[in-house]
Amino acid sequence: MTPKAALRQTIRARRRALSPDQRQEETTALLDLLEPLVAGVTDLASYLALGDEIDVRQLHERWWQAGRAVWLPRVQGLDLTWHAVRNPATCRPGSFGVWEPDPGLVPAAPLPPQATILVPGVAFDAQGGRLGQGKGFYDRALATHAGPTIGLGFTCQEVPRVPREAHDLALGTILLGGRRLTPA
Repeated sequence: MTPKAALRQTIRARRRALSPDQRQEETTALLDLLEPLVAGVTDLASYLALGDEIDVRQLHERWWQAGRAVWLPRVQGLDLTWHAVRNPATCRPGSFGVWEPDPGLVPAAPLPPQATILVPGVAFDAQGGRLGQGKGFYDRALATHAGPTIGLGFTCQEVPRVPREAHDLALGTILLGGRRLTPA
């Protein structure tokens, strides 16, 4: 087993072990930190959480209620396409059981270059390191994006050092539960 695969297994087990109360407490604390960071953002790119990922749907709902779009990804082959979603009813189950925009209802469009991307992950470190699910979708998307990036997770997802390869880019900010990690 590779170091990345072993770390994924360990952190996923930690995430699954969180109680519902701890999940809610950390989600609320994370949203309290995140709201001011995205208050002045024009274009927000986010994600629809897998079962045990931190879920920022409450933030999406506030944007939608204000008549704003949230850019959400869809897996297309080896890449992510981005869709300006204004209504959650335009999403459906897609690749890997993840909810994603229905391209028949919300066509793909280029992600605005200044968009702030909220990035899920399995593990994070204080140097901006992020370990994803292992398919490289976000690595490829972030490689061509110049806008701000914010990694999101629970506090149990912090590790001293995420193993990195040349294609693994550091994130600008990481929020874990009620903590903000500022990469060096």
